[in-house]
Amino acid sequence: MKALGMETARDLRIVVLIQENKTTDFYFPTLSLWGADVENRGRLLASPPDHDQPHDRSAWVHYRQGDYPAVRSPIDNDTVIPYYSWLAKTFTFCDHHFGLGSNSTSGHMMLVGGQTPTLRNYFSAPRSWDLPTIFKHAERNGVPWAAFPDDSRYPTACFDELVNAPSIHAPDDFFTMAAQDILPRLCYVWSPAGFDEHPPAQSNPGYVTAGEQLTWRRVDAVVKSGHWEDTVFILTWDDWGGYADHLETPASELVPDALHPYGFQAIGGSRIPLLMFGGQVAQGVESEWHSHASVPRTIIDLLGLPPFGVARVDSAPSLAGPVSVKNRPQPPAFGAEIAQPAPPSKRPARVTHPWTGPINIAMPPLIANGGKQIPAPTDGTVYAKPPKAQTAQVLNVAVAPNTTACAAYLEALGRPQILAPGIAPNPADDLQFHGGKTMPSLSFLNVFLGSGWAASDRQSIDTALGAAMSDAGLNAILAQYFGGQAPISTALASKALDITVAARFDQRSVGEVIDTLLSNGMLDGLDLPTCVVDLLLPPGTVLVDSSGPQNLLGLEPDATDSLHGLGGYHGSVHAGGKTAYYAVGVYSQILSDGGINGIVAFDQPWKNVVATFYHELNEVRTDADVDDAIAAGNDPNAEHFLGWTSAQGAEIGDEPVFEAGGDLSLVFKEIKLAAGSGTVPVQLMWSNRVHGPEEPPE
Repeated sequence: MKALGMETARDLRIVVLIQENKTTDFYFPTLSLWGADVENRGRLLASPPDHDQPHDRSAWVHYRQGDYPAVRSPIDNDTVIPYYSWLAKTFTFCDHHFGLGSNSTSGHMMLVGGQTPTLRNYFSAPRSWDLPTIFKHAERNGVPWAAFPDDSRYPTACFDELVNAPSIHAPDDFFTMAAQDILPRLCYVWSPAGFDEHPPAQSNPGYVTAGEQLTWRRVDAVVKSGHWEDTVFILTWDDWGGYADHLETPASELVPDALHPYGFQAIGGSRIPLLMFGGQVAQGVESEWHSHASVPRTIIDLLGLPPFGVARVDSAPSLAGPVSVKNRPQPPAFGAEIAQPAPPSKRPARVTHPWTGPINIAMPPLIANGGKQIPAPTDGTVYAKPPKAQTAQVLNVAVAPNTTACAAYLEALGRPQILAPGIAPNPADDLQFHGGKTMPSLSFLNVFLGSGWAASDRQSIDTALGAAMSDAGLNAILAQYFGGQAPISTALASKALDITVAARFDQRSVGEVIDTLLSNGMLDGLDLPTCVVDLLLPPGTVLVDSSGPQNLLGLEPDATDSLHGLGGYHGSVHAGGKTAYYAVGVYSQILSDGGINGIVAFDQPWKNVVATFYHELNEVRTDADVDDAIAAGNDPNAEHFLGWTSAQGAEIGDEPVFEAGGDLSLVFKEIKLAAGSGTVPVQLMWSNRVHGPEEPPE
């Protein structure tokens, strides 16, 4: 990192802003367009989950082991946290920062002193320890400081040397001191409950907005005081909050528990966002691995302080390097309209620096004041069973019966695989309406991805799928789900997108393609709320459901890909204030080695493709916002996103496949068109009136 001169160090002020309970994937998915290693799976919520979820030490250990899925519900950061999003794109976004594998208190203590004696929370039952802090270290070296904890003085009250410190202030004192131009050179700022972005125990839909706006007001107060140019802001969050993140962090330091007597990963915990911004902070993605201990280390470097005396801090990677320029743009004034910067025309390459710290060592004793030692924490209780995952159990996929993928999804729904030579009426599987969005009138756009498509296949798919979706006989069956009126559809002129298609195409790939289509204008003029974008994968591409049940069930990662029975799925992408509905399907065929990719039910691959997309488009018709239900996770209101599903969570196209067992011919059929113009290959849909899959009369 670039070293700062002492003149620069003497002139700087540092303001550390600490909020609560976020992971990098959860809070900043659209930063993928800027080169950050974040997962944008195309399921971005326009509002944050309005509930808390398990995120203590036990929950994190089980998440890291793979038997607790955590919550996958990333937000659309451009919509939900536009100010933070602007800062992340304009200044330095750290995409490889991590905390501890536990909850709040340990994260806060690491940020203040690079050590934690506990893996439990102590805000309701206060306790303090005689540990050194960056505050007293600065004070001993002539640097004034101030801390602004919450109204109960948490978390500064966890440190003996801060309990009665005169430099501890109430949260609102920050504004007064900024206006009077008496903020000292080192400030740590926390937020009171309701403004700290911690998910609420009881419904509070505006909790994230309230937290972001408080941060915005604080930054604006510094700007108005005339100190933008000489202030470095560090914004981060205390812990993972029970949200999933796709990157595994380095297993640096271990602590024992009841399940792991020889130790289990505590540092690093899950990735946590960290932003640096200010009048001297450069723009870019900072991808070096670093923990919360890098925050006090960075302060030491920026303020020209001597070593702290705690090895984890003194050897931590410093973030002083981005403080290297002048006259960076001021952020929007509080309440002003925010125009997001355009992403780079060419997505920057992702760079990950190797972790240079220890690996798989026992967490060492803590260094206390006066040269004493405090044992490393062992109080993080880990239970034998993981927390109960209360995510919405509902399917949005097309799978072949009697396959590995089908068995996995059935197990996730808690039902046996049904193997029957014929299909008898089964009222127990009839669909129920939950009040969510349906599409009685939709349009669909076929987008053929890659360069491997034969013109004859494209023509056959476009013609047959358009005919099937508008067929009077098939739509008469579906009328029962639309108040007795047959749904209508419009097939738009198909398009080709000549891109390099990932060999294994998952939800993250879907999000990237939808972003491309939106940004290059290919979706301009479409009525997105009633349009479905069909993403047709070229021959040879493997479709992957990265959010499938394989992790929860302890199966192999590829158990639910298209080589094991997956044919397609549908969902929605929330990005830039827009919602785009999509269906994605594999080119289902018998491979040269005799294996099967997708669902092979007909004599030609293009017919398999038509049947898969007929399945998916009818599921969008009857259950458009299933992705939002899945993403809402533990939210008791998640069910309200659903349209028509069975009591066990299957959609209109799923139940027929499950009932068919291993005989695809029972539900995959070439149906005569009502207009008498030939036949179309489709998969039959579930009909409540016959309590099973129904085909139109000849």
